[in-house]
Amino acid sequence: INYAHHIKGAQIGLFNYADSVRGIPLGLISFVSHGYHKIELSADEIFYANLAFRTGVRQFYNILNVGFKPETWNNTTTPSSVPEYGDWTFGYGVGTAPKIAKWLFLNFDFTSNHVNKGNFTNSLSLLNKLYLGFDFQVVRKFSITAGATLNAYLSDPGYSDNPVLFTDFSPRIFSEHNFPGSVNMKMWWGAKVGIRFL
Repeated sequence: INYAHHIKGAQIGLFNYADSVRGIPLGLISFVSHGYHKIELSADEIFYANLAFRTGVRQFYNILNVGFKPETWNNTTTPSSVPEYGDWTFGYGVGTAPKIAKWLFLNFDFTSNHVNKGNFTNSLSLLNKLYLGFDFQVVRKFSITAGATLNAYLSDPGYSDNPVLFTDFSPRIFSEHNFPGSVNMKMWWGAKVGIRFL
């Protein structure tokens, strides 16, 4: 754990905390009191309900996120039925947000998420995303984001209960490849829109 008040330069540690940083904190999780914090609600072509927390500085931040497919959930509690939990995901990422104008920022993010069906998918089910988009600062502490994603989904085709990625919309898979060790990779272009607070 790296703890400091005012940093000039880099802060490196598994967990970083600082009051202010004139530089870049590098770590698994970095929290800067006078830094970059964003709570994001978003939707993409797979998960229509996503929640993410971004923390660090604009030059380099960490991303923690979870997502759900509401259309796959049936959490009924009547005695004659068993709750059925649908598809969901959790993951981690990093990104940067350079300033273009006073009210406009560019976002370049990389995230990697484990996609689950039910309680947990105990198999390779990894959705990797490169996101390039814009963050429009509407008012203080509120912005709108939108952009394109390059997706790569890694899964074990021999596993019998993999999540179904596409339910309402099926993008065009422009690349599919099977690797040794029973690993399949599908790639497609997607998009994301969302709102951010703080």
